[in-house]
Parts: sequence; C-alpha cells; structure tokens
Amino acid sequence: MKTAQKIVRVTLDKKIKHTITAGACGAAGALHVKAKVGDDADAVPAYFLPWDQRGGSVQMTIPSGGGTDLNAHPQLFFTAALSGCSILIKGTPSQPTIIHAGSGQLPLPYDANKFWKDFVEHLDSHPDPAIKHRKSGLGVKAQATKSEYVTGIEIDDKVSFTGKSKTTQHAVDYHRKLSKHYGDTVEIANVAPWGAVFGVRRGSDWTFYLQENANITYYPRRKIQQVLEYTKGAPVYLPDKWVREMGPEHIVSRPMALQVVFPEGGAKAELTNRWRSLLRTDPLSDSPAAYPHEG
Repeated sequence: MKTAQKIVRVTLDKKIKHTITAGACGAAGALHVKAKVGDDADAVPAYFLPWDQRGGSVQMTIPSGGGTDLNAHPQLFFTAALSGCSILIKGTPSQPTIIHAGSGQLPLPYDANKFWKDFVEHLDSHPDPAIKHRKSGLGVKAQATKSEYVTGIEIDDKVSFTGKSKTTQHAVDYHRKLSKHYGDTVEIANVAPWGAVFGVRRGSDWTFYLQENANITYYPRRKIQQVLEYTKGAPVYLPDKWVREMGPEHIVSRPMALQVVFPEGGAKAELTNRWRSLLRTDPLSDSPAAYPHEG
C-alpha cells in the first residue's frame, strides 16, 4: 500500500440483516468496518489493509513515530474480514509490516498456512548471501492462520457430501455452550467461525489482535414444533414444504475469543460470554427475516 492509501476514515456500523451472502463474513449483530479516503468529521482515522479478491498478498508498512495528531498518526489498524486468509506481521512494534495473503479460492501447492509464510519470507531474501537485500532481516514475526480461526479441526457432519467438515475447537465449544444454555428455547443449527485482525497503537508501539467470531444459525423451538405438527406425514423427499413453513433462518454474529498475535504472540484465547447475549434485544426491526423471540 502506498503512503497516500494507508490512512482512511472509518466508521463501525452494526449489521442488522439476519441473512448473509455466500462466502460472506458477519451477520446480524456484527460490526462492519466501512473505510474510505477523505475528510469525514464523524469518522475515525485509521490504517486499513484491504483484500484483493483475485488472490495474492497486500502489504502495508506503518511508519514509525507517534503523536497527538491522529490524522497523521492513527492509533487504530483494521484488516478486511477473514474467511481463510493469513495475516503475517514483520518488523518491529514501532514500525510493523502487515501482509494480508490468500489464494482467492485458487489451489496452492501445499498447506496454505506454511505456503504464505514461505512466500513472504522468500520475498525478503536473496539466494546470494554476498548480496545485501534491501528487505533482509524482516522475517515473519507473527502469523494469524486459518487453522486458528476457521479450519483448525475436522468434525463429523451429516449435512456435507463428505460427511466431514472443518471448523475450530472454539466454535465447537461455543456451539455446546449455546446449546446447553438455550436448548429449551432455540435449536442451534450451526456455528460458523470467521476472523478479523486489528491493531492498537499505545505510545509509539503497536499491538495486534486476532478476534475469532461466529455466524450462529438458529430457529425458535416453538416454530420448529409448529412446523413439525403442520408437516406431519409429509414425504421426507419434500423438504421445500418444511423450508417454506420454517421461513428464513436467524443468523447472527458474535465474537468468540480474542488473543494477541504481535508482539507477544502465543497467547491463549478464552471464550467470551457473548454467547449469553444470543437472544438479547437488538435493533433488528428492519430485518424482515427476523422472528420475534417468544417466551
């Protein structure tokens, strides 16, 4: 990212729609970063690292220094939402380089987590040790990988064609907590993890965090019981009748866990208590797909 493109004005808006598009991150309740270049008195200056949908890597180096002028030295950093990419960090806390790398659904020659680390470190090296490379010494110091926030483990899944699906242990644990807490009220159909990386500058040094989030799909149990009674005796090969009566799903987003990835790294993330707020009152009245919670 060139210097003129690094700093943008950002706003955080809560998404109100329960539905999400294929491959998208964030449903109702998710905070979306809206970044644009220009002067907006109501927006906050920040460094924003976008994503190239074609695949590859996008890199930004934050200049060293600090001060009270937030327009020249923002204290916040955001990446675009993560559904499988790697975020790699090089340099020092006062002058970090952040890379958003992903294949854009194209196949890679080997494990994506290792591939992108090798890729970035290769750019910073030279095969002839006698030649001083201008980027030498900037090896990868930290990496947020898809194994951490979206595909860490494989589980049995009767819905998928293979009978298996990938998720994270945090998503499994979150699903269990939701089901235990709301089991008599709602049916938790799915907990799909996704991620985000953000940074905060304190003084002249930056700290970067990986936030694990989840799209939670659920139905009110009262609605399920009503549909079961209505469709009693219907052929099992007519799922359209069930879908018509059930209507759109509830799909909401909640943060699951947070951990420091740079400069300390290696921190253990703990599940948040936001699973308790699944059925809280949110300003979602503009969403025609939302069912009011009964009981």
